[in-house]
Amino acid sequence: MEKSIVLASLLILLSYMFEEATSAGCASNSETITLPQGTIKGSYDWFNNQRTFLGIPYASVTERFQDPGSPPSWNGTLTANSGNVMCNQYVKTLETPVGQEDCLVLNVYTPPSLEQQPFPVMVFIHGGGFYSGSNSELIYNPKFLVNKKVIVVTINYRLGAFGFLCLGLQEAPGNVGLKDQIAALKWVQNNIACFGESFLRDATRALYDYYFKVDSFRNLNKFLTRLPTKPGACHGDELFYIFQPVVYSLLPPTWNDAATIEAMTTFWTNFAKTGIPSNSRVSWRSSAEQLEFLEIDKEIKMRTLPNEDRMKFWRDAFEKYGRK
Repeated sequence: MEKSIVLASLLILLSYMFEEATSAGCASNSETITLPQGTIKGSYDWFNNQRTFLGIPYASVTERFQDPGSPPSWNGTLTANSGNVMCNQYVKTLETPVGQEDCLVLNVYTPPSLEQQPFPVMVFIHGGGFYSGSNSELIYNPKFLVNKKVIVVTINYRLGAFGFLCLGLQEAPGNVGLKDQIAALKWVQNNIACFGESFLRDATRALYDYYFKVDSFRNLNKFLTRLPTKPGACHGDELFYIFQPVVYSLLPPTWNDAATIEAMTTFWTNFAKTGIPSNSRVSWRSSAEQLEFLEIDKEIKMRTLPNEDRMKFWRDAFEKYGRK
């Protein structure tokens, strides 16, 4: 691992700005929401200063390997406090399968006060190579983002064979995990206004690249992959400067980590609010003429074209040998 590793990550529409968010068929007060599906009751998370609605079903699994079904409905009030539902997967570190098939749920986190509504809506789709991961609040608690006055939605989708078995047959048409993601985004578009928020802007925006170099105790993936002795950042480490994993909830960040958290969450939420990631100190520019990127380290600054010789090698190889 190099001291400075380029992560294969883009700030690419982390905020989904929906053309039309409607509130037909819903009503709400501070913690109880009436959706077209039924009534849900959330809670106030005083420790993180946010309202939470966890484990809301956005679609149904009517048959294995098939497209997601309509959102389920219920009678009475659903207590929305199940923030750690996982889809079926094999967890290598535990050496055991975990999860369930009925897993198409999402978590909604909002600011405690809705006086300044409407708020932008940010949707997070977890990684994991389509075979692992979840929207668990134990890993992806968005308190840093919510404190910047945005609403955050985190979603589950089917993984592994359950989500991506493709046999070219009616029984297993393939890519239902991606169809789950589409169903979740449609649910957000149709229901997010029930939570007192809506966002009515076009989602067409530039892409912004970044180069994450921070090497700190907060780089959780680096420790989980048993690479703590290697210098530099590991794939996905930047997520833990945007979200608050439970393992860090009782450990105050260092001064440098707190500065990185503040800078990154400001960039990300300003992108959701205006379409331009920026803060008072750094202008994160987009450019069509040359590859410019934001270098995130103890000092945050704009740079141009890293590892030019390597990039030229692969670009030339693709042009020479790639499919015409």
